[in-house]
Amino acid sequence: MEIETERLILRRLDTGDLREIAALFADSHVLRHLAVEAMDGDGARDFAADFIRDSRGEFREAGTGAFAVTARACPTAIGYCGLRPVPVEPGSLELMYALSPRVWGKGIATEAAGACLAWGFATLDPNAVIALARTENHASRAVIEKLGLRYIGMSDRYYRDTLRLYRMGRRHWQARAAAT
Repeated sequence: MEIETERLILRRLDTGDLREIAALFADSHVLRHLAVEAMDGDGARDFAADFIRDSRGEFREAGTGAFAVTARACPTAIGYCGLRPVPVEPGSLELMYALSPRVWGKGIATEAAGACLAWGFATLDPNAVIALARTENHASRAVIEKLGLRYIGMSDRYYRDTLRLYRMGRRHWQARAAAT
């Protein structure tokens, strides 16, 4: 299963992506924006292996999970983006993404996250999609807001950290889709 955009191919993560995803989790520039603990190279590799395994399990069980984000011209993962079930909110999905700093500022996050959002609402028909961002992560907040998710407030319900919570309900998605 793949999602294609003008510049990207999003495909299911697999064990062949371990090196690139581990590099993301080992990069302090990426980690400062994620709700995970800092880790060394071995810890990042173990975390990435678990992340890939868990994502593959989410696809089997819920039909969704993390996709490897790749440029059309190169199959190597430059990050991940996807939707995952929200355990404390049945019927809702969380939009998640992380990209290599070498592609930051090029619209890749907006393109990948927008494609995942459209695919999710069209294919999975969730009640809502949420996204979370650190207050200081202005770039991610801009991506989320550009996609049309509305700021709800600060929340520590989903992770140990208190993060900015955004939400888009099914009706809001349908209205936006009808207007375009």
